[in-house]
Amino acid sequence: MSFVQKRIAQGPSSFGSDLRELRELRGYSREVLGRFSGIHPALIAAFEDERLEDISDPVYAERHIQTLIRALEGRVDYFLSKYRELLNVRQLAREPERSLRHKLRRRDFFVASRLFVFLGFSVLVLAVGTYVVLQAWDISTPPPLEVHLPVEGQRVTSPHVTVTGVTAISARVLINGRQSFVEPSGTFTSVVDVPVGVSMVRVEARRRYSRTTVIERHLMYIRSKATSTDIIPSVSTSSRSF
Repeated sequence: MSFVQKRIAQGPSSFGSDLRELRELRGYSREVLGRFSGIHPALIAAFEDERLEDISDPVYAERHIQTLIRALEGRVDYFLSKYRELLNVRQLAREPERSLRHKLRRRDFFVASRLFVFLGFSVLVLAVGTYVVLQAWDISTPPPLEVHLPVEGQRVTSPHVTVTGVTAISARVLINGRQSFVEPSGTFTSVVDVPVGVSMVRVEARRRYSRTTVIERHLMYIRSKATSTDIIPSVSTSSRSF
């Protein structure tokens, strides 16, 4: 070690020439030193040739210099001193710690890939949340319901009345309290019995967790051979949701 330090200290020298001489005294090529230290040979060449313009951050590069000198078993403080003198001559010197403290921003701690992952996760959460809300709204909303037959106020001459209509395929239909089968198309057909005189047919449609849609039809059954489908003007249609 004393022999190496003596040769470096003799005569006028510079940081780059001292670094090259130390490497050659160790018998390393730039490629071998690069593999041994983990520093790219091109960066080693830039240090030895003092081409600071090829170094992205000459001040931050002091860490690479420390790694190189330790790999070459040289005096780290001596080479750092020579390197900083070179920075002063080139007017590149600054206070590393203070500069980093002032220039660091919150965005400097974000990595692009992590930002993309965060954005992707946020979009996924938003999509799932929207889907859940829409599904909950769809389930809780009363299903649509139309009753085609019988019409409001219809007079019938038979106690057996056909009830037809259409609703959502996911709905359950009750006609006067009895369940009616809903076709895959959403249509339903049932036959109910009505008493003589004025009666009411109540059609309900509901989903499992939704409110109920109700349509009522008022009829008049008259025992007569004549068939009449006149409308009773005094009775009105009612449709409501519960």
